[in-house]
Amino acid sequence: MKRLSVRFLVLPAALATLGLALGIAQGAPFVIGDTTCGDLKKIRDTDSVVKWKLTGCAPLEAVVKTPAPNQCGNAILDPGEVCDPGEPEACNGQPTKCINCLTCSGTGATPTPAPGSTPTPINTGSADCPQGELPPLNREGFDGWRGIDGVQIADGQTHTYCYTLSQNTTRLVMSVGDRTGATQCFEHTAEYIPPAGSGMSSKRGGGVNSSYTFLNIGAPLPQGVWRIRITAAVNPDCADRYQVIVHF
Repeated sequence: MKRLSVRFLVLPAALATLGLALGIAQGAPFVIGDTTCGDLKKIRDTDSVVKWKLTGCAPLEAVVKTPAPNQCGNAILDPGEVCDPGEPEACNGQPTKCINCLTCSGTGATPTPAPGSTPTPINTGSADCPQGELPPLNREGFDGWRGIDGVQIADGQTHTYCYTLSQNTTRLVMSVGDRTGATQCFEHTAEYIPPAGSGMSSKRGGGVNSSYTFLNIGAPLPQGVWRIRITAAVNPDCADRYQVIVHF
């Protein structure tokens, strides 16, 4: 399986040309907005091609080191995938049998899911939350997050989840993400609903990926049951699948 390993960022020639135009010599601070993030230095590769190397900018390096989600066919077993047709060892060495990165067809293989690909069972639903309370997110490195991944939904169907906030926080992020692989076709509408009687209004989102961040500066957000209501668009050509996540 291929793994991404990035030690530094090499900027393209266009940016190098810009740097030369700005008079950057052997090194200069790299600035994003008003924030300095690392150093930009001119280097030459083994073919004597001039490039610019950015070092010491952890946020940008973290983005490059993190595989993009939902990239079916990129030879990386991303969260939510059980196989990848770009991986030679997929489906017991028969990668062409990998269907939509979700199953191996006709091989008798039982592939090991990537971390986070198997949804954790959720609590029994209620009238307000038919899909139940969101469980802890089954994904390494996301302690305290709640959510569920790889959920199938029919065209036009609505799913509603509960999240019970029982501690003080001034920030709460709720999101719905596409998990259809490379097609990225999960068009939907989402409603992010604060606890009843809280005086806060619901927020709406939509598209392929949506999210909303509730902020209450100076005082904690209301505790109680928050809800996320997801309605899939009618798209017969899309095998609708999503993830839903809540975190501080």
